[in-house]
Amino acid sequence: MNQTEIKQEIQTQLDSTNDDTILEIVYDILQNGLPISDDILNSKSLKASIDRGLQDIKHGRLISDEKANKEIDEWLNK
Repeated sequence: MNQTEIKQEIQTQLDSTNDDTILEIVYDILQNGLPISDDILNSKSLKASIDRGLQDIKHGRLISDEKANKEIDEWLNK
């Protein structure tokens, strides 16, 4: 992907998200560069997302990378 395509893809995904944490992280990166601020990394929603993911792993709610990528492609092309 060239730089223009990357920017377009990022814009498309930003326009379609309602996740405040993602928007805050992207904003923080654009404003300050990396690393991401401790406020974002320590946010309740990020911790909750990580906890949900760990519970999914613990209970075997997993899919392969291939299936996940296919689902993402389908979701982005809707």
